[in-house]
Amino acid sequence: MKQKKLDNDEATLNSLLGQLAFHSHLIFESGLCGSWRLVHEETTGPSVHIVTAGSCWLAFPDNLDDQLVLNAGDVVLFTATRRHWFAAEPIKNEHVGKAIGGEYCEPNHVSGGLVCYDIQVQSILTKTIFSSLPEVVHIPQEAQSGDLNQLIQLIMSESQNQRVGSDVAVSRLSDVLVLYFLRQALQDNVSSSGLLAAICDEKLRTIVIDVMNKPEYPWTVEDLAKLSFLSKSAFADRCRQITGLAPKHLVGELRLQKARELLLQTVLPLEVIAEKIGYQSATAFIRFFKQFSGMSPGDFREHHEIRHFS
Repeated sequence: MKQKKLDNDEATLNSLLGQLAFHSHLIFESGLCGSWRLVHEETTGPSVHIVTAGSCWLAFPDNLDDQLVLNAGDVVLFTATRRHWFAAEPIKNEHVGKAIGGEYCEPNHVSGGLVCYDIQVQSILTKTIFSSLPEVVHIPQEAQSGDLNQLIQLIMSESQNQRVGSDVAVSRLSDVLVLYFLRQALQDNVSSSGLLAAICDEKLRTIVIDVMNKPEYPWTVEDLAKLSFLSKSAFADRCRQITGLAPKHLVGELRLQKARELLLQTVLPLEVIAEKIGYQSATAFIRFFKQFSGMSPGDFREHHEIRHFS
C-alpha cells in the first residue's frame, strides 16, 4: 500500500501525537432512573464524560446559575477537573447537603446514562497540552464529525450492552476518543500562536518540556537558544514568529501554567509556590502572576476553590 507523503505540518503532528502519554481509567458506567444526582470530585487531571442515554444537567457547586443541558451522545472533556454535578434535573440550592445518588437500572429501563473516566497524564508534554486547552470542552452530538460520532456510538453501545470485556473496551476506545480531542486541538493550533504553537514546533517543544520540568531555574535567552541549537537572535526571532511571544514571555507563560497547577492542586503557601517557579519572594511572585493573568494568586485560588457540600 502506497504511503501518503506528509507535508511539514502533518509530519510534525504525527511526531507529536506519537509522544503523547496518557491512559483512560473508567470510574463510572451505568444506566440511571428517577431523580438522580451524581457528583464527580476534583481530581489532579483531566476527565471525560459521555451521556449514553436520555439527557442530564451539568452544574458546578460554585455556579448553580449557569448549568449546561447534555443530551445522549454529547461528550464533555474537563482539562482540569473541578468538582461538578450531573443530575436528571437542574441542581437547586435546596439540593445542597442532601444525599447524592439515584436508581441504577437495567439497560432496557434507563431514563439516563453516563460513562465517566479520569485521564491519567503520564508526561510533561501531554500535561502542558491539556493545560493549554479550555477548562471545559463540550461537543454536542450534532456538532461531531462522522468518525468521531461513530466512535462515541461504539462506546455507548459497549456501555449499554455490557458484553464480556465491555469495561476494557470502553477504556481502550476512550483512549482513542481523547486522542481525537488532542489531535483536533493540535491541528487547530499548528499554525496559531501561544503555547500550543510552541509545542507543535520541533525546536521550541524541547524548551517547553525543559522549562516545565524546571520552572525554578533562572532561564536566560542564551540557555534557551542552546537548547534549541540556535543562535540567540535566531532563537528569539523563531520564538516570536511561532508563538507571538518574546522568549521571556514564553517562559513566563510556562511558569504561569505551573503556578496555576500548584495553586489549584495544593495548599502550599505563596512563598513556597514562588520558590518552586523561580521567584525569590511572594511579593515578586504576586506581581508576576497579576501581570500574566490579570488577578492575584490569592484571588485565582479563591475563584477556583471547590466549595464542598455538607
